[in-house]
Amino acid sequence: MNLAHAPLPTPAEPDRLEAFAHDLLGHLVRALLQLAGQGRDRARQAFDMLVLAELMLRRLIYLAALRIDLPVPVATRPSPGTRPPAATPGAARMPGLPRFQLVEPLPREAGPARDPRPLLDPADCPRITVMDAHARPWMQEPAPAALPGVRPDLETRYLFRAQALAGAFANLNDEAARLARWIARRKAKESDRQSPLALPPEPEDLDRARTDPAWPVLVDIHLIAEHMVGPDTS
Repeated sequence: MNLAHAPLPTPAEPDRLEAFAHDLLGHLVRALLQLAGQGRDRARQAFDMLVLAELMLRRLIYLAALRIDLPVPVATRPSPGTRPPAATPGAARMPGLPRFQLVEPLPREAGPARDPRPLLDPADCPRITVMDAHARPWMQEPAPAALPGVRPDLETRYLFRAQALAGAFANLNDEAARLARWIARRKAKESDRQSPLALPPEPEDLDRARTDPAWPVLVDIHLIAEHMVGPDTS
């Protein structure tokens, strides 16, 4: 497929859109791998496209997982003293290579609203005072807890994620089976979250998503592909 001149299929053409996205991602994965190890500047320039490629692959894997019909496991509580069964082996991976992240982290819930009143410096607080509704006494802000370990540098993170992306793309069917098992377990537990994607469908897609869960995924793929190939100027 000549991606430079091929029109971008719409979500109403699921087979063509999925094939287009797969071909586009194949070209992109090779290019991203070639940039690995080329220095920090190259990694920084390519990181945004790497994130888009991860979003695209995750949705292609999700589409494939939706086509896998697994029985929903019965949620049982293990007897005391018994070990849980070992995880089903997946596709062989290189030792030390991080596994591709199939499930997107949910957006952090908003914490309690921050008090909008200004903090008063101790020098501005007399020993006896009447505090009005627009000020509050000064209190020392708690120091943030130190994070354990050392975070890898940007170039190393890029290398690991590009390798994980390429590995998952090469074993897409195995990754789909792994995700299908995750979905089945969530259904068995009647979990509130049964989608690996972080954000719910757009409001205009909610009704259709209830009967066709692949539809909002196709909409996402179309939007991501638009960002990758740029606007259609034909």
